[in-house]
Amino acid sequence: MYEVLDKYEVAGCCVRIFLDTGGSVGGDYNVAVEGNGWDITRTFYFDEDSEQHMRNFAQKVSTDEEYRKTCSWGTADWSRVSELYENASSKVFKIFEGRGLLGYVVGQKAQKRRYDQTNEILERLCRALYYGLEKAIAKGEDPQLIVNEVMEKAETHALRLGRNTSRSPA
Repeated sequence: MYEVLDKYEVAGCCVRIFLDTGGSVGGDYNVAVEGNGWDITRTFYFDEDSEQHMRNFAQKVSTDEEYRKTCSWGTADWSRVSELYENASSKVFKIFEGRGLLGYVVGQKAQKRRYDQTNEILERLCRALYYGLEKAIAKGEDPQLIVNEVMEKAETHALRLGRNTSRSPA
């Protein structure tokens, strides 16, 4: 689902806040800021998707040329975290999806319970991945350590959840 929630101007720049539920786990809200010859879009993940946080970002991108350059170059911390998170979270998702854990047949209560449990675990792992990456980048640590840790946990959970599943639900 895609829906523009708000559209306004800041310092001559067009700002759109929109909902896009087809993205990564936890990343439903986005802000697109367009100026004269440039545009920057940022996804806000999990608890950072407050309206004030999104508006502050739009204001800073619109009015601070140096910050806008770091965003455009992909060197702003949020941009580095987002790129790593998008890649790693899709791999985590595929671990569960590949074992047939992200679907169920309507009316099959055991499958529905497993599906709900899988979604809870997926959300928890992706949240830990995002905030772990954010912390590692802020501290100048190797973010790959966080990715490896979460991937290992995802494999373990998927194996445990999928033990009694021989194929994906129809």
